[in-house]
Amino acid sequence: MNRRALVSSLGALLFSGAAAFAVSRLAMQKPKALGGPPRVVSLSPALTETTLALGAGEQLVGISDFCELPPGKTLPRLGSALTPNHEAIAALEPSLILCDASVGSKGHSLAALAPCEILPWLTLAEVVQSTRRLGQL
Repeated sequence: MNRRALVSSLGALLFSGAAAFAVSRLAMQKPKALGGPPRVVSLSPALTETTLALGAGEQLVGISDFCELPPGKTLPRLGSALTPNHEAIAALEPSLILCDASVGSKGHSLAALAPCEILPWLTLAEVVQSTRRLGQL
């Protein structure tokens, strides 16, 4: 490995470590409310719509950029499962973050902000199982 590639790799590693540290510091700045109503962030349109259909729409405090809401209801847009806005999510102090399986490795960084429930949503069996789990949550 040449010197330029080594310096570039070390720079990327340091930047990613600094970003992870900054996100974890944001998550620790304000303690999450204990005992209050659940504060749910949904980063998946399917999970948002299912949450609304289950009658838990009042628990939603933020949604993905691609979610649709009933007329007259607005919530903060927080990016997507692939490109979450960590600062905006942390500011909402969620007690739960909902993601589908597309979140991949981003789920680890989201879990630093609040418990992150990753619900698979590709097959009919997964949809049924994930809907049941969402109802439990």
